[in-house]
Amino acid sequence: MDQLGYNQFNDYVLNVRDYANTVRDTYSADWAFVVFVANAVGPLPGSPDGGAFATGPCPGNSALIGIAYRPGPMYITNDNPASFETTFLDELLRHEEGHLFGALDEVPGAWPDCFQASSCSKAGGYLSITNGNCRYLDYGTPPPPPTPVCSTDIFCVMQAGGDGLCPSSVGHIGWRDTDNDGLPDPIDTYPDLTINTYPTTPSTTPKLFYDAIAQDIPYPTTNPDYIPVTINNVRVEYNLTNLGNGQSSGWITAAPADGAWDSSYEEDFQVLICENGNYTVQLRAINEVNNISSPTLQHNISINLAAPCETSYLPFVTKDGNVLLPNGTTESSSPYPPPSTPEPTMTSSQSYP
Repeated sequence: MDQLGYNQFNDYVLNVRDYANTVRDTYSADWAFVVFVANAVGPLPGSPDGGAFATGPCPGNSALIGIAYRPGPMYITNDNPASFETTFLDELLRHEEGHLFGALDEVPGAWPDCFQASSCSKAGGYLSITNGNCRYLDYGTPPPPPTPVCSTDIFCVMQAGGDGLCPSSVGHIGWRDTDNDGLPDPIDTYPDLTINTYPTTPSTTPKLFYDAIAQDIPYPTTNPDYIPVTINNVRVEYNLTNLGNGQSSGWITAAPADGAWDSSYEEDFQVLICENGNYTVQLRAINEVNNISSPTLQHNISINLAAPCETSYLPFVTKDGNVLLPNGTTESSSPYPPPSTPEPTMTSSQSYP
């Protein structure tokens, strides 16, 4: 991390997390993690572990090793020539990535997740799902084997390999959908809208300023290893009803004070009304999965302009680089916006002790 310029913290995990967060922001992603691949050709001069990443966990056993930090931001493996191409990009990557997103080990004897009968009740992940597929004792030889499992015994990537997922692992990484609406619980969140100050009436300006807070409320977690978090951005919409003729505008995206609806917490916005008259203004917050705040807020206002105003809107950029139109739809500008600060890169001339 020193070589990459990420060394402001005394804790290397925080430095890795800082780097991962830069990459996440650069590519407008929701999450990022880092994989360190150690040299496995042979014991390296001065290696503090005697070349453990080259020999594997047992003497003479040249194998891949994975060490994951849960819940992130990294895991460490090696590039063992015999199995790197076939295993690293397959079972090991999936298994360790599961840990990065909260999955518990279901491997026989894996401490501290799966090594005794009480492991069945251990909760893991953001949703605190119990480890129901833990095989806390391995199958014995000769048969018959002991009873080694909790509530299920499904061959899956967190237990023994392969590419399958058991119900426990699915829950650990957050893919539970309690209300069967197609949205995993951790992103099935709802926003909240608080108006601190409404614009005064009558208004002689078409731009109505609202001192307000719109925020997405995280899905709760009871796991002490996590904090409540949401990845859903939020925006404010308004609907105008002309009290003179009863006509409504339909829901229109408000103008954010900072020029972009690009986070889960937003402050202040503007509403544009260019025709004189009396109006009811309805206001709501809506998030990326189209869940809407409740209740809908509203107030009445009179517009008294001395001259016509400009009705056009400036485009508002979302976190994925698209242009958000007033009607809530988007136009693609580019898949990923160019990063404001280029990601640090390594050159072939750099050496690593």
